[in-house]
Amino acid sequence: MKPVISLLFLINILLPLQSTAGVISQESYTGITTIYAARPGIGQSFTAEDQNVSIAFSFSQRNSGEANTPITLSLLEGEGFSGTLLGSVEFTIPDNLFISSAGFYDIDFRHIDLVVGSKYSAVLSVPSGSFRWGVSNLPDDVYSGGVYLSGGLLQSNYEAAFRIVPSVPEPSSFLILASGLLCFAGLRKRLPTRSTIPNCNGPVRQ
Repeated sequence: MKPVISLLFLINILLPLQSTAGVISQESYTGITTIYAARPGIGQSFTAEDQNVSIAFSFSQRNSGEANTPITLSLLEGEGFSGTLLGSVEFTIPDNLFISSAGFYDIDFRHIDLVVGSKYSAVLSVPSGSFRWGVSNLPDDVYSGGVYLSGGLLQSNYEAAFRIVPSVPEPSSFLILASGLLCFAGLRKRLPTRSTIPNCNGPVRQ
C-alpha cells in the first residue's frame, strides 16, 4: 500500500510542473482572404507563451470546384516572411469540411521547441493554380503579440483568425511513469535486506 501512496504523491507533484500558459486565440473575423501561389503567403505572427504548440487557422472553402491541393504551414523565426525557417508541415483539409462556414484546423508543431517571449511567424502557402481555400481575418488590431501577414506585408491593422494551443503530456506518459515506479517498488520489496556490518573495533584498553 505504501508504494501506491508514494506514487500518487509523486504524480501530484509532477502534474503542476506540466502547466502551460494557455491558449492564444483570436477567433473573430469579418473577411476571408483566398490563399494562392502569387502571394508570398498568408499568416500571423505571434509571441510564444509555451515551448511546444500546435497552430490553427480558420479556413473556409472559397472555390469548392478547384482541386483540393495540399497546403503548407511554415514556421519562421521573427516577424514577417524573411526569418529563418524552423520547420514546415504539409497537410490536406478533407473535402467535406468548412463548406458552409469557416472552422479551425490544427497543425501539430510540438516537434519544434520555441523560446518563450520570442516572436514567430506562421505562414500558409499553396502550389501554383490552387484557389480553393481561404483564411478568415479581422480588420482590427486585437492581438498585441503579433500582426497579420498578407501580400508580402505586415498588416498591423488586421489579424488572422488563429489560435496557438500549448501541448500537454499524453495520458500515456503518466501511465508509463506510474507502471515504472510500481515495478521499481515491487523489485525493491523483493530484494533481501542487507545485513548489518558488525562492529570490528576491539576492546578499549584502559
